[in-house]
Amino acid sequence: VSFQSAEITADGDCSDTATLIICNKGTALAVGLNNGTTVGEYKIFVNKGAGDATITPDNFAHTTGTKFVIEQNEGATCVWDGSKWFLVGNQSVTAIS
Repeated sequence: VSFQSAEITADGDCSDTATLIICNKGTALAVGLNNGTTVGEYKIFVNKGAGDATITPDNFAHTTGTKFVIEQNEGATCVWDGSKWFLVGNQSVTAIS
């Protein structure tokens, strides 16, 4: 299996069509995650950049926060359930706030 990828190097929304989102900025990066379009849709985030990548989903299925942070050389995965993004495989996430 391989996934369509898109690199994001400036603050803004990530690609709606790519599955693998490669964060790559030398300083802190703010990434918006729009609502998904298909139940079961995945977004895989990896951070190659020196700055932390803060991912803010439009609708985040978390009880205590609205965003999550990925350090350099780490990653995390989200899945869309039709109304919210669920964070799965989050051992690399440094903080949820």
